[in-house]
Amino acid sequence: MNIHTNGRTAKSRGFTMIELVVVMAILSILATAAVPLTTKLINSKSRSATESEMRSLADGVAEYFRDTGRLPTNLDALLVDPGFAGWTGPYIGVASQDKVAGAAGHNFDGWSRAYELAIAGDRFTIRSVGADSQSGTADDIRLDLDVTFIRRQTTLSELAIINQAVSLYNAQYMVTAPLPANWRTALNRLVARGFIPAGTTYLRDGWNQNYVADPSNRTPVVKITSVNLR
Repeated sequence: MNIHTNGRTAKSRGFTMIELVVVMAILSILATAAVPLTTKLINSKSRSATESEMRSLADGVAEYFRDTGRLPTNLDALLVDPGFAGWTGPYIGVASQDKVAGAAGHNFDGWSRAYELAIAGDRFTIRSVGADSQSGTADDIRLDLDVTFIRRQTTLSELAIINQAVSLYNAQYMVTAPLPANWRTALNRLVARGFIPAGTTYLRDGWNQNYVADPSNRTPVVKITSVNLR
């Protein structure tokens, strides 16, 4: 019995050159289309991670300022005590090392590029150059923290304690020993009489300016305020 191999059977044993060219062309088209999609997905995740980390860093900077009364000149100060009075950090979680940059991860964004920091008055700015790696473009991610609200909160909190002490003092001594208009002298008297604990710092407000009597230059003092709240 003779078995004949016709053209169809022979063809089924493998791809022809034309079929290989077609397959390669299709794969090339698919690969070309997939690259932008993959890049877009990676950049989206990097941007999301960067924005999340920047918010955490800003929270840490705010707490650092509450404790020290100053803004950090670098992000490492949120982890390691720079030697300023009041520091009770760390103010952020310990970050793992950035594998690309080869340094502590909190200093780098989702693309492993160093954050740009700037301080202007009470405003602390953290900036990432974004996916295009160019500073000052629409692709940048920027977060501004204005610590004026912390100064105000600190001042209001201290004034509540101070004015309660003034009221209690006046209830007993307004007639016999009225508080003088000079706040430093009045504070010393409040401390000496036990109305404000010794060793506390109620001389200056959140802007590091002396508290003042309200109304000013009038004895007896019945209220203390800050010129920055007027």
